[in-house]
Amino acid sequence: MFVNRSNFVGLSPMLTKEIYNVFSDFPGLQVVSGSQLDTDAVLIGVIESENEYMSSYKNAQNLFTKSQSSLTQSIGLRVPFYYAANTTYNYIVHYYLIKRPSALEISELSGNAHPYFSLNPKVVLRESLVTSGSFDRVVKALNQTERGGEVNFTKNKGIEAKSLEDSTIQAASLFKQVVLNAF
Repeated sequence: MFVNRSNFVGLSPMLTKEIYNVFSDFPGLQVVSGSQLDTDAVLIGVIESENEYMSSYKNAQNLFTKSQSSLTQSIGLRVPFYYAANTTYNYIVHYYLIKRPSALEISELSGNAHPYFSLNPKVVLRESLVTSGSFDRVVKALNQTERGGEVNFTKNKGIEAKSLEDSTIQAASLFKQVVLNAF
Protein backbone atom coordinates (compact mmCIF):
# COMPACT_ATOMS: atom_id res chain seq x y z
CA MET A 1 0.00 0.00 0.00
CA PHE A 2 1.37 3.38 -0.98
CA VAL A 3 0.14 6.78 0.15
CA ASN A 4 0.88 9.59 -2.30
CA ARG A 5 1.66 12.84 -0.50
CA SER A 6 3.62 14.22 -3.43
CA ASN A 7 2.80 16.65 -6.20
CA PHE A 8 3.05 13.87 -8.78
CA VAL A 9 -0.37 12.56 -9.79
CA GLY A 10 -0.78 8.81 -10.19
CA LEU A 11 2.52 7.82 -8.60
CA SER A 12 0.99 5.52 -5.97
CA PRO A 13 -0.54 2.90 -8.31
CA MET A 14 2.56 2.89 -10.53
CA LEU A 15 4.85 2.27 -7.55
CA THR A 16 2.50 -0.38 -6.13
CA LYS A 17 2.65 -2.27 -9.43
CA GLU A 18 6.45 -2.13 -9.63
CA ILE A 19 6.98 -3.18 -5.99
CA TYR A 20 4.53 -6.05 -6.53
CA ASN A 21 6.53 -7.13 -9.61
CA VAL A 22 9.81 -7.00 -7.66
CA PHE A 23 8.53 -9.14 -4.80
CA SER A 24 6.81 -11.65 -7.04
CA ASP A 25 10.31 -12.75 -8.13
CA PHE A 26 11.12 -14.09 -4.64
CA PRO A 27 10.33 -17.83 -4.34
CA GLY A 28 8.25 -18.77 -1.32
CA LEU A 29 7.04 -15.23 -0.71
CA GLN A 30 3.33 -14.75 -1.07
CA VAL A 31 2.57 -11.18 -2.14
CA VAL A 32 -0.98 -9.99 -1.62
CA SER A 33 -2.13 -6.54 -2.60
CA GLY A 34 -4.77 -4.73 -0.59
CA SER A 35 -5.21 -4.13 3.09
CA GLN A 36 -5.48 -7.59 4.60
CA LEU A 37 -4.79 -7.74 8.31
CA ASP A 38 -4.21 -11.49 8.58
CA THR A 39 -0.79 -11.40 6.89
CA ASP A 40 2.63 -11.81 8.47
CA ALA A 41 3.74 -8.32 7.51
CA VAL A 42 2.54 -5.27 5.60
CA LEU A 43 4.63 -2.94 3.49
CA ILE A 44 3.44 0.65 3.53
CA GLY A 45 5.10 3.37 1.52
CA VAL A 46 4.62 7.10 1.93
CA ILE A 47 5.59 9.15 -1.14
CA GLU A 48 6.56 12.76 -0.49
CA SER A 49 7.92 15.68 -2.50
CA GLU A 50 8.38 19.40 -2.03
CA ASN A 51 5.33 21.13 -0.59
CA GLU A 52 4.80 23.45 -3.54
CA TYR A 53 4.14 22.18 -7.04
CA MET A 54 6.58 24.59 -8.65
CA SER A 55 9.34 23.50 -6.25
CA SER A 56 8.91 19.85 -7.26
CA TYR A 57 10.08 20.50 -10.81
CA LYS A 58 13.37 22.17 -11.75
CA ASN A 59 14.10 23.38 -15.24
CA ALA A 60 17.52 21.98 -16.06
CA GLN A 61 17.74 23.60 -19.50
CA ASN A 62 16.00 26.62 -20.97
CA LEU A 63 16.19 27.53 -24.65
CA PHE A 64 15.50 30.80 -26.40
CA THR A 65 13.05 30.77 -29.31
CA LYS A 66 15.19 33.13 -31.37
CA SER A 67 18.03 30.60 -31.42
CA GLN A 68 15.68 27.89 -32.76
CA SER A 69 15.21 28.61 -36.46
CA SER A 70 12.16 26.31 -36.75
CA LEU A 71 10.36 28.26 -34.02
CA THR A 72 11.17 31.77 -35.20
CA GLN A 73 8.64 31.64 -38.02
CA SER A 74 6.08 29.85 -35.85
CA ILE A 75 5.85 32.52 -33.14
CA GLY A 76 5.09 35.21 -35.69
CA LEU A 77 5.39 38.76 -34.36
CA ARG A 78 5.60 37.71 -30.72
CA VAL A 79 8.63 38.73 -28.74
CA PRO A 80 11.12 35.83 -28.48
CA PHE A 81 10.96 33.99 -25.15
CA TYR A 82 12.63 31.26 -23.12
CA TYR A 83 11.01 27.86 -22.76
CA ALA A 84 11.88 24.81 -20.66
CA ALA A 85 13.63 22.12 -22.69
CA ASN A 86 14.55 19.70 -19.89
CA THR A 87 12.89 19.28 -16.51
CA THR A 88 14.10 17.31 -13.49
CA TYR A 89 12.19 16.17 -10.40
CA ASN A 90 12.67 14.05 -7.31
CA TYR A 91 10.61 12.50 -4.59
CA ILE A 92 11.19 10.47 -1.43
CA VAL A 93 9.57 7.13 -0.66
CA HIS A 94 9.46 6.15 3.01
CA TYR A 95 9.09 2.37 3.27
CA TYR A 96 7.77 0.71 6.44
CA LEU A 97 7.60 -3.06 6.84
CA ILE A 98 5.36 -3.77 9.82
CA LYS A 99 4.98 -7.15 11.48
CA ARG A 100 1.30 -8.10 11.99
CA PRO A 101 -0.09 -4.56 12.15
CA SER A 102 -3.51 -3.66 13.49
CA ALA A 103 -5.97 -1.56 11.51
CA LEU A 104 -5.19 1.40 13.80
CA GLU A 105 -1.46 1.12 13.16
CA ILE A 106 -2.01 1.05 9.40
CA SER A 107 -4.29 4.06 9.68
CA GLU A 108 -1.74 6.00 11.76
CA LEU A 109 1.06 5.16 9.38
CA SER A 110 -1.01 6.19 6.38
CA GLY A 111 -1.79 9.47 8.15
CA ASN A 112 0.60 12.15 9.28
CA ALA A 113 2.20 10.07 12.04
CA HIS A 114 4.64 8.19 9.80
CA PRO A 115 7.77 10.18 10.83
CA TYR A 116 7.21 9.08 14.45
CA PHE A 117 6.28 5.49 13.62
CA SER A 118 9.85 4.18 13.42
CA LEU A 119 9.92 3.82 17.22
CA ASN A 120 7.14 1.23 17.07
CA PRO A 121 8.60 -2.21 17.93
CA LYS A 122 6.56 -3.85 15.15
CA VAL A 123 8.49 -1.97 12.46
CA VAL A 124 10.88 -4.51 10.98
CA LEU A 125 12.30 -2.26 8.28
CA ARG A 126 12.23 1.49 7.82
CA GLU A 127 13.96 2.99 4.81
CA SER A 128 13.73 6.31 2.98
CA LEU A 129 14.94 6.41 -0.60
CA VAL A 130 15.18 9.39 -2.92
CA THR A 131 14.22 8.80 -6.53
CA SER A 132 14.78 11.32 -9.29
CA GLY A 133 14.07 11.61 -12.96
CA SER A 134 14.00 13.98 -15.86
CA PHE A 135 12.29 14.43 -19.18
CA ASP A 136 12.86 16.45 -22.31
CA ARG A 137 10.04 18.66 -23.42
CA VAL A 138 8.94 18.54 -27.05
CA VAL A 139 8.36 21.84 -28.77
CA LYS A 140 6.78 21.72 -32.19
CA ALA A 141 6.44 24.72 -34.45
CA LEU A 142 3.05 25.31 -36.02
CA ASN A 143 3.35 27.18 -39.29
CA GLN A 144 -0.25 27.09 -40.44
CA THR A 145 -1.78 30.41 -41.38
CA GLU A 146 -4.85 30.02 -39.18
CA ARG A 147 -2.75 29.24 -36.12
CA GLY A 148 0.22 31.58 -36.45
CA GLY A 149 2.17 32.51 -33.38
CA GLU A 150 1.62 29.25 -31.50
CA VAL A 151 4.23 26.98 -30.01
CA ASN A 152 2.81 23.54 -29.27
CA PHE A 153 3.68 21.61 -26.09
CA THR A 154 0.99 18.90 -26.40
CA LYS A 155 3.12 15.75 -26.00
CA ASN A 156 4.77 16.82 -22.75
CA LYS A 157 2.20 15.44 -20.30
CA GLY A 158 2.59 11.97 -21.80
CA ILE A 159 6.37 12.26 -21.74
CA GLU A 160 6.22 13.32 -18.09
CA ALA A 161 3.95 10.37 -17.21
CA LYS A 162 6.33 7.93 -18.93
CA SER A 163 9.27 9.43 -17.06
CA LEU A 164 7.43 9.05 -13.74
CA GLU A 165 6.64 5.44 -14.60
CA ASP A 166 10.32 4.82 -15.37
CA SER A 167 11.26 6.41 -12.03
CA THR A 168 8.97 3.96 -10.18
CA ILE A 169 10.85 1.07 -11.83
CA GLN A 170 14.07 2.65 -10.55
CA ALA A 171 12.55 3.10 -7.06
CA ALA A 172 11.42 -0.54 -6.94
CA SER A 173 14.87 -1.71 -8.02
CA LEU A 174 16.52 0.41 -5.30
CA PHE A 175 14.17 -1.02 -2.70
CA LYS A 176 14.89 -4.55 -3.86
CA GLN A 177 18.60 -3.93 -3.24
CA VAL A 178 17.83 -2.61 0.25
CA VAL A 179 15.75 -5.70 1.06
CA LEU A 180 18.42 -8.06 -0.25
CA ASN A 181 21.08 -6.29 1.83
CA ALA A 182 18.89 -6.18 4.97
CA PHE A 183 17.83 -9.82 4.95
